[in-house]
Amino acid sequence: SRWTELFENEIMVAALIDRVTFRSHVLNMNVKDSYRLEQTLAKAT
Repeated sequence: SRWTELFENEIMVAALIDRVTFRSHVLNMNVKDSYRLEQTLAKAT
């Protein structure tokens, strides 16, 4: 969401993101809790 802060031309940013994400799987990495931490805590109980 902050790509336009790095690159001035919004159209070129949109084209870049479009090509990078074409036929790919986009993973949402903006989670509150760490998966590894959750697994570690589950093993501890």
